[in-house]
Amino acid sequence: MNPGNFANASHFTKLIFSAFIILVSFLFFLFIGTLLLIPLFNVDPLQISDALTNFEDPRNIRILKYLQILQSFAIFVIPSFILAFLFSANIFQYLHLNRKPITLSVFGVILITILALPLINFVAYWNSQMSLPDSFASIENWMKEKEETAKTITDIFLGVDSVQGYLLNLFMIAILAGIGEELLFRGIFQKLFIDWTKNHHIGIIITSILFSAVHFQFYGFIPRLMIGLFFGYLYVWSRTLWLPIIAHTVNNGIAVSAYYFYGKDFVEKDIDKIGIEQGGIFMVISSAMLVALMTLLVYRAEKHTRQ
Repeated sequence: MNPGNFANASHFTKLIFSAFIILVSFLFFLFIGTLLLIPLFNVDPLQISDALTNFEDPRNIRILKYLQILQSFAIFVIPSFILAFLFSANIFQYLHLNRKPITLSVFGVILITILALPLINFVAYWNSQMSLPDSFASIENWMKEKEETAKTITDIFLGVDSVQGYLLNLFMIAILAGIGEELLFRGIFQKLFIDWTKNHHIGIIITSILFSAVHFQFYGFIPRLMIGLFFGYLYVWSRTLWLPIIAHTVNNGIAVSAYYFYGKDFVEKDIDKIGIEQGGIFMVISSAMLVALMTLLVYRAEKHTRQ
């Protein structure tokens, strides 16, 4: 198959084909990865379900991290490059990986990510207090169960006490997720939806909704939607995927680093409470204003660079 074979395909065809490539890649690498469990972890593939439910065994945690890394490559990284190859004759140009971000914007998005903590925490708290009508009680219970499971796995992943464990978490949760998710959502889907709708605002919104939804953390849907919108506009303004990748990596890396250096109590009682506890409304307003100001500066810097 030659590069750019699907370049002139309809947008709907590209969307369906993208889903097909992601599914095939996931199933293929899941199969290969499952086979490799035998020599790597000395485990029977038929007993994998135990690793997904029994978190007491340290070996199961290693298996879960292995599967998480495999999933990131299989769902996000590899399909993105395959699709870019099929949609364009120049993969790096199609994904906008061929242009370096300007230094001012890099420092700007790092600062924005830090300054946004009170605002994001406030929105996350507000989102977590939402409840469905009684007629949807079964759905709400399912959502809460999924949320608790995701939180449990996250705590287990982050709960390391060695430098090697910390570095692995940085790679798995911050770097790999930052690169992989941005490649697929901004590099492939956002570009597709913008070209399809002929409106970058609509394309960014659709992609951000999809980005938030696939995490299956319903009580964090709105703050993740906000983060997705920020990444999306960074991509459009800068015309380089590296800027949202950096922002995404820093955002995830803050949680990984805080958990490792200060512990679970610090993350849950201190960082997650910034903007919620006493005096929080002042911090939230200040956070929103500073984020808006810094975002404007990044926008103007990128606009000036493009002129």
